[in-house]
Amino acid sequence: MYTLFKPCEFYQRCQCKRDQGSSLYLADCSELNMTQIWKFPNTIVKLTLRMNRLEMINDSIFFDNRLLRSLDLSFNRINTLSPSSFIGLEQLKELDLQYNNLSEISFTHQWSVKLQNLVSLNLKGNFYDEYQPDISSLVRLEILEMDFVFKKTTILNRQFGDLKTLKLLDFSGLTGHCSAPFLTPHTFQNVPHVRNISLAKCKIRSLQRGAFNMMKNITFLDLSENTCLKFQVLENVTADLQFSAIKILKVNKIHKVFDMNTYLQTTHIMHLHNTSIQELHLDSNRLQQVERGAMKFFPRTLIYLSVKDNMFSLGHYMYDLR
Repeated sequence: MYTLFKPCEFYQRCQCKRDQGSSLYLADCSELNMTQIWKFPNTIVKLTLRMNRLEMINDSIFFDNRLLRSLDLSFNRINTLSPSSFIGLEQLKELDLQYNNLSEISFTHQWSVKLQNLVSLNLKGNFYDEYQPDISSLVRLEILEMDFVFKKTTILNRQFGDLKTLKLLDFSGLTGHCSAPFLTPHTFQNVPHVRNISLAKCKIRSLQRGAFNMMKNITFLDLSENTCLKFQVLENVTADLQFSAIKILKVNKIHKVFDMNTYLQTTHIMHLHNTSIQELHLDSNRLQQVERGAMKFFPRTLIYLSVKDNMFSLGHYMYDLR
């Protein structure tokens, strides 16, 4: 981890190295049992403070760090964000706040107003309840990773419609908290411009046709490890994705491990013929048979098909492989 790193001149306990594109430093002060953020010189482009014991961000503590582009505060105990928490960081591009103690109370202040140039934000591991933080002021945001918890119908708030440059939404329960039992045509109506969305392990039980119909720019969709969906839901998904920009579709392990073996039907995948999909992942679905002729609906653009950890038996579909 510390190849080319050496003790920082300003704090010997931190590790530093020169940034290749400038004369500034990358500083790593992780795992030092810090209870408060120290004052850092204005010579740092990337600062890592992860895995400490920080509970708050002192007002204006980063005032002198106007050259900072990346800040990692993950895996701490931060529970409060104030309007002055990030003063001085107007040029910050990346902010990682995952796995702290943030809550609805933490977001009552306009803490994000100063971060007008933020491109990437990670809020995962903070919200266990049904809550969507107001980050509409982050008008240049492209990548958002956050918890996605709902008890019933799932709908992204209108404020997400203000994030016109948003390209990637990571709600995956593999790295945070995700519970979205019912997806409807209204769920993603405010983010039609998003290209990449991960809903892996989100406890999805129902996915209606039309849930992704408005997302014509989508290139990547991951619905893996939602074992209540079953293969029948594939028809709804592929019908929505036809005529979209989809390139990679992952539906690994959407079938329960101890259920009966599955059968891939033509109706499940025939809509993919109207796409330019390049990768399709169907791993770990107890897949045994494929309806004869179904694979002929795969478009010529498909270059990678993954069907690992299934239970195939011989059948007429083997002739389609030619």
